[in-house]
Amino acid sequence: MFRKIELIMKNLIELITSNEWNALSKEQRIDELQRQIDELKNETEYPVFCYLFDSKKPVIVRFDGLKSGEVIKQGYWEFGHKADDWNNFTNTDYWKQLPYNKERGLYHTQLVWCWQNSDTHDRTLSFYNAIDDSSFRYNGNPGGLDWENYEPYQGEWPQWAIEAHKTLEGLND
Repeated sequence: MFRKIELIMKNLIELITSNEWNALSKEQRIDELQRQIDELKNETEYPVFCYLFDSKKPVIVRFDGLKSGEVIKQGYWEFGHKADDWNNFTNTDYWKQLPYNKERGLYHTQLVWCWQNSDTHDRTLSFYNAIDDSSFRYNGNPGGLDWENYEPYQGEWPQWAIEAHKTLEGLND
């Protein structure tokens, strides 16, 4: 889905910088922009989770609209901070969209408790890999264990997790 949005945005940029754009009337330009916006709205399946690049402290926002969302991993903003005036989550100068496992309700790089059904007295804290439904390895690379159960970590992240999160493979590409 995000690739489709990227393609639409790329096409839109190409359109408005082309000679064809200059030849269109104001009404035609407005109609074309509205068509592109409608296409974006119809393609988006919410929630959308995004990581904010432009931040000294990592921030992850769960978007329920193009510009409206809630902080779920705090940085500068308090956990639970809601706003409807974020930069559009499609703006790749600010945001990196994170894969989301809708069935599990977990986003890529989320801090989670992991365990097997037979683990009655043990839980492991790890980062969730939504791309292959597993955990990240101890060194931040994908390809960790495939756990039977994952549950989101609740509360403020420990300092080690904040530092480790910044280094997860693929997060800052």
